[in-house]
Amino acid sequence: MQLPPKLIFLSIKFYIVFTRSSYPFLLFLVFCMVACKSAVKEQSDALYSRHLQKHINLHIVSTTVPDEKADMNLLLFNDAALLQTMDAKTIIDSLTRKKLIQPLLLVGIDADEKTDYGIADLAGSVQREGSKADKYSNFVMNELYPFIKKKTKIRKFKSVAIAGSSLAGIAAFDIAWDNAEKIERAGMFSGNFDYSKTSDTVNPVLQYFQSSRKRPKLDCWFYAGMQGDSSIFKNTQLFTSLLQKKNTGFITGIQFVADKNSGNDGIAWRHHFAEFLLWAFAR
Repeated sequence: MQLPPKLIFLSIKFYIVFTRSSYPFLLFLVFCMVACKSAVKEQSDALYSRHLQKHINLHIVSTTVPDEKADMNLLLFNDAALLQTMDAKTIIDSLTRKKLIQPLLLVGIDADEKTDYGIADLAGSVQREGSKADKYSNFVMNELYPFIKKKTKIRKFKSVAIAGSSLAGIAAFDIAWDNAEKIERAGMFSGNFDYSKTSDTVNPVLQYFQSSRKRPKLDCWFYAGMQGDSSIFKNTQLFTSLLQKKNTGFITGIQFVADKNSGNDGIAWRHHFAEFLLWAFAR
């Protein structure tokens, strides 16, 4: 880790002062370890969901809480396991040290990707994937969100965003779409629009949002790689065009990141995670 010039100067000064000590190098090393200590904390938690009838594990990454707690931002992230692949803590720590993002609390949710993620209103029409999406949506908004506010003692976050990848990304967008009065931004990494597709001509996910009369003031960020599965890029492109026609978006609007050199996997999502954070929480 590279130290800023000011910190290097102080480190050298510290070393010189204690040169005559019996343990100059040890003291110098301890000082550097303290100076390099991450400002970002990582921990685990869990809560029982009445809607899903099971315990849900949470993976939490948090910057230092500001003196004014209302300046803290919240990011809910579907599929907590992916945060390890994306190296979320390291990326958030780097952006925080550079003072590029606002104070942030990231809560990763460890749900069942086969049943819990999907479109809530389509839950009754699918047999497996997304069959409990309505229950999961209720869990996030009516159990998890109050739980976070109670634990942090933050009555109102400065902003709230939700994100996810693949089918978890579809769920993130759907939850934000239905709760735009509480969630300002949604991020979707390589959304799985085809999870409930029954024919080559009809895509229920695209059809659902196209027929929706809602026009929430919801800012949206999308990523799709152009390598590999071409349907992901194609559907994301169609979806962003659909949203633009509905004139949704408020502050940061709708952003579509199309990477012609990357695919739709954890490596690609990690590469673009910092870009998403800067879009959502830049200072």
